[in-house]
Parts: sequence; C-alpha cells; structure tokens
Amino acid sequence: MQNKMLIHPETNNCISLSDSYKKAKKLIKDVILENKKAETTIQIHQNCYQCLKEIQRDIKYCTFEGIQTDYYYHDSVCDVIGQFSYKGQSIYLGIEIVSEQEQDWRP
Repeated sequence: MQNKMLIHPETNNCISLSDSYKKAKKLIKDVILENKKAETTIQIHQNCYQCLKEIQRDIKYCTFEGIQTDYYYHDSVCDVIGQFSYKGQSIYLGIEIVSEQEQDWRP
C-alpha cells in the first residue's frame, strides 16, 4: 500500500515528500528500462532473513522484459513492478518506495 506520508499535499508548514517519491519511482523505472535495453546490470543488496548477513545479487542485463508503475492489486498499489521470465513462467518483482523520515501528515 502506498504510504500516505509520501503523497500528502504541500502546505506552508511542510514541503511535500511527493516530489521525492515521484523522483525515486522514476529512477527505479529508468534503471529497469536500462536493464531491459541491455545497458545496465542491477545490483541488489539485502540482508539474509536467517543470519542477517548482507547479500549482493546481480540482475544481469536483459533480464527485465516489462515494467509498470502504480500497479493496482486488490486494495493495494505497488509503486513499480518489473516483469521477467524464469523457466518459462512470468515472474514479477514488486518494488515499494518507503521513507524513514518521520512526518506528521495528519490534516
């Protein structure tokens, strides 16, 4: 689900994070498109769920075949969906943009 603090309207007291949100979504979309055109290998850094050790995985160029932003699924919206094939099946990688900055977005 989209995080409301990233999409609240700009006010005199608070600069909206929606610009940062839109820029982040565009950057992710651009990287996936570059990967699709054989221009970029994507490195993903994540922590193992069991031992918490950092793992680096490379997504080789030409892995992605498609991309969609603002993918609606039931009551949720995923910011970016990248699609690729693996062993004859379509696989979807959902990317959700979040912020660690605390904001009071209440009206």
